[in-house]
Amino acid sequence: MNRTPMVCSSFFRKNIYQPLGVAVFGLAALLAVLAFAGCETSPPGTSRLTSGRLVVAVDEAYAPLFRTLADSFMARTPNAKIEIQAMSPRMAVQYLLDHYNDTTASFAAIVGRRFLPDESAAIAKAGLQPRHYSIAYDGLAVVVPTDSPLKQTTREALVAALRSPSPTTKQLDSAAAANPLSFVLPDQNSSAFALLRTLLVPDSIVKASAHYVASPDSVNTLVADGKGVGVVGWYVAHRDSVRLRTLYMGYTDSLGRHHTPARVHPSSLVTDVYPLKQPIVGYTFADPKSVANGFLIAVSKGRESQRYIVEQGLQAENVKLQLVPTGAEE
Repeated sequence: MNRTPMVCSSFFRKNIYQPLGVAVFGLAALLAVLAFAGCETSPPGTSRLTSGRLVVAVDEAYAPLFRTLADSFMARTPNAKIEIQAMSPRMAVQYLLDHYNDTTASFAAIVGRRFLPDESAAIAKAGLQPRHYSIAYDGLAVVVPTDSPLKQTTREALVAALRSPSPTTKQLDSAAAANPLSFVLPDQNSSAFALLRTLLVPDSIVKASAHYVASPDSVNTLVADGKGVGVVGWYVAHRDSVRLRTLYMGYTDSLGRHHTPARVHPSSLVTDVYPLKQPIVGYTFADPKSVANGFLIAVSKGRESQRYIVEQGLQAENVKLQLVPTGAEE
């Protein structure tokens, strides 16, 4: 993160949170995040940070979220024109690489993970240095139909079941019967599968029977149809809360302490009570004063946008959760 002069940081100390209004971005919040980028004082719509055409390749799992945020950004900065293109994370990174020297627009990518080793190698080989913005974290959820007898599991039990050639439901939840178990997983191009692979060391191989699907929303459909237990980001999982629910998840930490299974929620992600989460990160090769950086700064540091992200069930990167007594006003 770049150092911010004291004259800039004083702006933040004089502003307090306001309730989320009709628009996601307030004018004060937008000016604040642009000040954070380097004391940009031009009115919205005249600064390069808020003007021009931007194309954002977004992880398809999070495209609805960033379409809303892009619409809000454009409503406050009418000289900015943002196009959201949903695609797999692999394709999003490749799209960014393919357009790094394209002068017809500013380009960015937002994916639900950090760069994979081969992607980092390709970027280094091209002599590029991307700017990156941590935006939020999503919980990786284990999804079952609402009438499933499964209630909870642990990170270790999930890993053991995925690594077993003949897993049973009892492996996931010790209170359940020992019925054959299969999984529904996003495919190898997804952010969720990239996180799963890090759990399955040393060979990163899923040995259990599994359906692999290209679209994260397809996980919901197949799980609801009884094709198996799903593993998908919570942002996708909660879209189908009428037919699906997520298992509570516990874990054993590095000191051997057992943590009681907890539901996925922004607060459980913040406190690490829920053990599986994946980062949502924005990348761009564009000039620091471009609209690509303006938008990524706004969604990663803007107060209202970060509060909106929390309302969607994610852990925001730059907003703190506070417990407010019932009936209390901010």
